[in-house]
Amino acid sequence: MQLCFLQPNLFQLQNVGNVRNSGFESEWQTREGDQSRRAFEYSCLRRANGKGTIVPLLNTPHHKIFGSLMYSPVPKLRVIGSLNHGSARTAQGDAAALPTLDGYTSVNGKVSYAVARGSDAELSGSNLLDRNYQLYPGFPEAGRVVAVNLRYRY
Repeated sequence: MQLCFLQPNLFQLQNVGNVRNSGFESEWQTREGDQSRRAFEYSCLRRANGKGTIVPLLNTPHHKIFGSLMYSPVPKLRVIGSLNHGSARTAQGDAAALPTLDGYTSVNGKVSYAVARGSDAELSGSNLLDRNYQLYPGFPEAGRVVAVNLRYRY
């Protein structure tokens, strides 16, 4: 099933018929006590129409990559960085338009400090390089976002 726009603001779910999906996913994680953690994930997806199917296959990148690093130089402080990448994808815009959206890379980070038992003060940022990208035509993702949070767990 795939979302297909018939005209602006009107869509239907269509059975795409005979489609072959193949790929693989790999994940690697390591940690050094409570001081450091690393993670890396890679996904590869290949989609192809089968015999007699002509519906274009949409909104799926061939490659996705995610990496993160958490470092805690002292017990109350954590520094976390991550990188998220998606390759180009064909999407459906208004009605019959089928633009190819560029791939993207987003760099994110967070610093967290344990103020008291169950309380954290955080400074976080996403899309720190302020890249313009879209996952769906006409809907740009947010630019650089910075937030200050106070968390209390009970």
